[in-house]
Amino acid sequence: MLNLILKAREERWLNRCQLADIYKTSVITITMNIPGPDKTKPKYIKAHSLFFSHFIKTLNKKKYHIVNKEIKVSFDGPVVYLISKEAPDKLKDLSIKLEESHPLGRIMDIDIMDKDKRIYSRKDNQIKERKCLICDNPARNCIVERKHDITDILKEIDNIIDDYIENV
Repeated sequence: MLNLILKAREERWLNRCQLADIYKTSVITITMNIPGPDKTKPKYIKAHSLFFSHFIKTLNKKKYHIVNKEIKVSFDGPVVYLISKEAPDKLKDLSIKLEESHPLGRIMDIDIMDKDKRIYSRKDNQIKERKCLICDNPARNCIVERKHDITDILKEIDNIIDDYIENV
């Protein structure tokens, strides 16, 4: 299973690069931060779809035009590729705001790639790293140290999704 997930991630990277080459503009990728081997549960796909819908509405309100979109589900979970003519730094700023303000934002990952295949990060916008779902430490530290049991993390993810779906 791990090999299939790693292959799917590589395919996602290659697809993003190909889209940047074809469109010569910003590529937005929306995925989920789900640990473990099962990244395609119907609940995850539904949550991803709901977040994606909100993301599109937000882009429309800002009058950020989408040139193309692709939606896929692979062994690495659901993914949306969006092509936009907007400046990548503006898109990253908006993405960070949504990741921090939307109830599902904590489990989503919105990546922005420019036409030269440069990835825009939180550091580029002087934004602190994401916090862990379980504690207040930077998530990256908890992941590297394997500080929390995967079942606790998945339970928290399920709670986030369930709470949101109940209130939609």
